[in-house]
Amino acid sequence: MDGSTLWSSSGVLRTEWVGGQPTIKLTTAGPSQLYFDINFAPQNMTLYAKFKQGSGMGDFDAVFQVGSTSATADPRWAAWSDGTYYTCQYDNGSAAATATLSAAPSTGDTVEIRAVLLGSGNVELHQSVNGGAETTATSSSTAVTLSSTWAASKLWVGCRGANAHASMNVYAVKVHTGTRSLDYMRALS
Repeated sequence: MDGSTLWSSSGVLRTEWVGGQPTIKLTTAGPSQLYFDINFAPQNMTLYAKFKQGSGMGDFDAVFQVGSTSATADPRWAAWSDGTYYTCQYDNGSAAATATLSAAPSTGDTVEIRAVLLGSGNVELHQSVNGGAETTATSSSTAVTLSSTWAASKLWVGCRGANAHASMNVYAVKVHTGTRSLDYMRALS
């Protein structure tokens, strides 16, 4: 896979072998904008991302965003770093459900984020660092009605539209309907 290319909104991304894994390198220098078109509505689903924690993960540096081409258009579902901890949020345009983890990875750690959008509109965020046990954060029990569509039919990786670019090596991004376990998402090909 070394030297392979993927098309993105900013041109061509290069893949490399990092630590024996095929890797997409996203950087904040000349921001990479990697996205995929999607054809699913907001629903109970799990998104899994595995990546190497980059240096200088700053405020609002995104892991992913579903459903918007900007950092503010709703409805959208996103996970990002606040500079220390990861946060996940579903926002339907009039109300939001947010969950923030209380364990922080360090630069160079391999991080697995498992974000769950529940049918109630609430969110769960799970994190495994360097293959360890998951830590979990859940949103409040206040229901947020799921919208029938997203603001845009895109899944952004490492950015929130053209904003909040993260510096990280991405090993895997997977989406599946329903609430799925970490083992299930790891095994999903």
